[in-house]
Amino acid sequence: YLIKDINTASGARDLNQTAFWNARWDGNAVATTDQLGNTVNSGLGVQLVNVDNNAYANDLLLTASLANYGARADAGIIYLIKDIHSVSGIRAFTTVGTYHAAWVGGNSWAPGQTNGSGLGVQLFDVNGDGYTNDLFITAYNADVNNRADSGMVVYVADINSIIGMQDLNTADTSVYHTRWNGGANTDRAGSPNTTNTIGGTFSPRVQVVNLDGNLGRNDVFIPVALADFNAGANRGALYVIKDVNTIRGTFDLNAPASYSIAWYGGAANDDLTQNNHQDPSVQLVNIDNNALPNDILISAVLADVNGKTNSGAVYLIKDVSHLANGRYYLGHNSHYSVRWNGGAGEQLGDTNNSRQGVQLVNLDNNAWANDLLIT
Repeated sequence: YLIKDINTASGARDLNQTAFWNARWDGNAVATTDQLGNTVNSGLGVQLVNVDNNAYANDLLLTASLANYGARADAGIIYLIKDIHSVSGIRAFTTVGTYHAAWVGGNSWAPGQTNGSGLGVQLFDVNGDGYTNDLFITAYNADVNNRADSGMVVYVADINSIIGMQDLNTADTSVYHTRWNGGANTDRAGSPNTTNTIGGTFSPRVQVVNLDGNLGRNDVFIPVALADFNAGANRGALYVIKDVNTIRGTFDLNAPASYSIAWYGGAANDDLTQNNHQDPSVQLVNIDNNALPNDILISAVLADVNGKTNSGAVYLIKDVSHLANGRYYLGHNSHYSVRWNGGAGEQLGDTNNSRQGVQLVNLDNNAWANDLLIT
């Protein structure tokens, strides 16, 4: 519901009566399981945004991650409705004119879901033009290239200029700018949770950052906690793709040409970037007072280190912007700057659903934060 000028309202207002609201958006009446606004524990399903650089935010991004589309069950749809201040009455999504643009997934893709790991629908200014209208969508359930639950992350540039329904289940890059697919079955790209054990975690898992001082944030972090590497199942990975506004197409994350840098967990089942209640599991920080943050803290709460099962580990990698592109394996001490690990079963960094377990702080009044608290 949209209710305007609530400073003039008083008393009890029954929303079954049309006089008490200005506009209402209804899920597809044909599909009773649309659950408009629901992302299944994956962050905001209703976002007020500004995609056309108006003087104020008056555009709406609505996620219905369980919406059906034709014969596709739980395909999921993300709707963009612009200038909602001028909208009135009942607006049902069975009518195309209800929205300006929408993005739909394949069967059971449920775009916008991150397995309870934070925002799966995010807007950024990737190309530095001053407009926050570049869309990133995570669909950790997506089956791509016959890979069950491989997951995917999609970047759609300048959504202000897009009209109509856009089908993400295609290799046609006129629908999106770039798409990254998980490299194997059950990789679940974009989700650092192996099971849906956490709700209401709002820190984004797919992060768009500025590693190299460009005009906009155009470098991307994609966590894949279940990624396999070098015959090690579920080592987990963090992929960094630089300057995403300059590349276009569809990429599989099992191919080195698909990313700039990748870090893989040190052993099978380390589940690197798995947050397991700890929020966030990947942090871009500035521990050495550089001109911009380019150091990374990565958590792996289930890592096995020195024969200690589930000891957990926190890795610091410094000056990432200066690293050569390629693959890095956190079982080699030359592939990280510092590692902290716990004792057997300690799951270093886990806070049992109490948010941030790895915090960079300033305890001694230095010019910058470079002290670490680990739970």
